[in-house]
Amino acid sequence: MISGGINDSSALFGLKNLESLNLAENKFSSIPISSRFGSLASLSYMNLSNSGFSGQVPGELSQLTRLEILDLSEPFSFGVRSLRLEKPNLSTLVQNLTRLRGLYLDNVNISAQKLDWSQGLSSSLLNLEVLSLSNCQLSGPLDDSFGELQSLSVIRLALNKLSSPVPGFFANFKNLTVLNLASCNLTGRIPDSICNATYLRVLDLARNNLTGRIPKCLIEFGGSLEVLDLANNRLTDQTKGTFPSTCGLNFLDLRGNSMEGKISRSLVNCTMLQVLDIGNNRMNDTYPCYLGNLANLSILVLSNNRFHGSVQCPPSQHNNWSMLQIVDIAYNEFSGTIPDNFFLQWGAMMTDERSGKKPLSFTAIDISSNRFSGVIPETIGQLKALILFNVSHNEFTGSIPQSMGNLSQLESLDMSRNKLTGNIPSSFTSLNFLSTLNLSYNQLEGRIPFSTQLQSFEKYSYIGNNGLCGAPLDRACNSSEYIW
Repeated sequence: MISGGINDSSALFGLKNLESLNLAENKFSSIPISSRFGSLASLSYMNLSNSGFSGQVPGELSQLTRLEILDLSEPFSFGVRSLRLEKPNLSTLVQNLTRLRGLYLDNVNISAQKLDWSQGLSSSLLNLEVLSLSNCQLSGPLDDSFGELQSLSVIRLALNKLSSPVPGFFANFKNLTVLNLASCNLTGRIPDSICNATYLRVLDLARNNLTGRIPKCLIEFGGSLEVLDLANNRLTDQTKGTFPSTCGLNFLDLRGNSMEGKISRSLVNCTMLQVLDIGNNRMNDTYPCYLGNLANLSILVLSNNRFHGSVQCPPSQHNNWSMLQIVDIAYNEFSGTIPDNFFLQWGAMMTDERSGKKPLSFTAIDISSNRFSGVIPETIGQLKALILFNVSHNEFTGSIPQSMGNLSQLESLDMSRNKLTGNIPSSFTSLNFLSTLNLSYNQLEGRIPFSTQLQSFEKYSYIGNNGLCGAPLDRACNSSEYIW
């Protein structure tokens, strides 16, 4: 990593035959990009991304007529963008760069209207294969001239203000593999014609204002489509399509729409699926035991729907979710008891630092705000890699499992608003990473076990348990309430 800066007298600018330059991931202390980079006329590859440059992108870069790859992208920031491309603007920069195959300007402040950027690209960059202009303050709608860039295989325009329907001309992009138009103020329906891009692998239209159904052809797309993200739109109904036996999806996010009905049973054909998120909809279905063959599933989110019934799966539908590391079924209408083997299905959460395996980045089980009853199985203590556990707002009874002291990685625990009885297990003194605890409004009693961690929480972590005593509560314990 290089820090400091590159001044105009640097020996770098004497390398007239230099063809490839990569200065990415350095720390150049918010210095401008030197205009002398434009003198490196032999460059075909230049990468200055994520290196701390700031200010106006110099117009001299337009002299690099042999460039095939130009990457000036910056890290995402909610604040002021470091780099600007205003005078000269984007059209001026690329007018001579006719050999460009890849243009990466993510998070550079371009602040251009539709004709100022889309026509500039289409008039100069007919060989362009990758266009990445996310979060560049671009305004739309996309001009029809953009449809002339039919060599494009990757289009990333997320976090701009395109304010238009999804353009139909993408259907003519026969080489298109990635289309990311997330957070672009898109409106209207998703056009069926999008499926004419038969090599599409990633389609991200999340966080827009799209309405209507998911096109049937998207569900029936087949092997190439790996990522389908339509989260946080206004899609109102599920399509009648069937996921084919050739389904290649590994990521399906339909969260935050208004879809009703049941999960398509044909989703069992998507055996490569790793992420399934249909939270915050109006789905009315039972626990998806029928998806038990999805052995690669690592994230399952069903929260904020109308799922109901038991989570007990019949022997004929025994699930193989050994890779699951996030399970969120909160805010539904599930009921009944938690079977002893419920937690034992999720082998990925059983590993810990002593197993020799790479630790998981995050693990969570959230079954809060349902109608579960009965005891919490002692088998929960086998999930030694668990970081977050939330069973609040249910009707659990009995004691808190002593085995929970084995959850050595646990950082957040919420068991509030149940009917739990007995003492807080003495094993809780082993939960050294616990930073959030809520045991309030149960029927717990006895002395709060003494440990640096348990006494560090505020009183509200324990309120509503009239039988509890000891710090941090004001109620002192008498001798019969001590746990020995």
